[in-house]
Amino acid sequence: DLLNKRISDIKLFLIGDGVLEESIHNKIKMSPYESKVIRIKRLPFERLKPLMNAAHVLVSPEKKNLLSDLILHIKYYNYLTFNKPILCSGTQSVIDFNKDDCYSVTFEPNSIKDLADKMVSVYDNYEEMREKYSSNANKIKDLSYENNTKVIDCLNDV
Repeated sequence: DLLNKRISDIKLFLIGDGVLEESIHNKIKMSPYESKVIRIKRLPFERLKPLMNAAHVLVSPEKKNLLSDLILHIKYYNYLTFNKPILCSGTQSVIDFNKDDCYSVTFEPNSIKDLADKMVSVYDNYEEMREKYSSNANKIKDLSYENNTKVIDCLNDV
């Protein structure tokens, strides 16, 4: 409701599957917003890229659990390469990596209200957010394994 009141022309692409898929599907079907949600089953990354390129904002929800707190999921790095505002669950691994929301906007894991509030905030400040995150791919390139091994390769000649 909060999103629909603020962003009447919103479309949500819900991509993927998982243990909550049936529950989420049933909630969407029972809501007045079913026409605003486009559900797509899990896709290979190559087929996902055009959809992500077309989106204004990407959302990466993660359940709060020990694994998500310890390891920054590879999909987070993939999302960063699109140079778009990203809303991401604030698991401990994301918080540790994403100091001061320098790569993405975090929301409280498992909180639909906080996610909706952050979506509205990104919408209200879209141009600023788009600019802020427009160079994420370059920022993370400096952190890449390939980039860091170049230093080690130079030492081979010593």
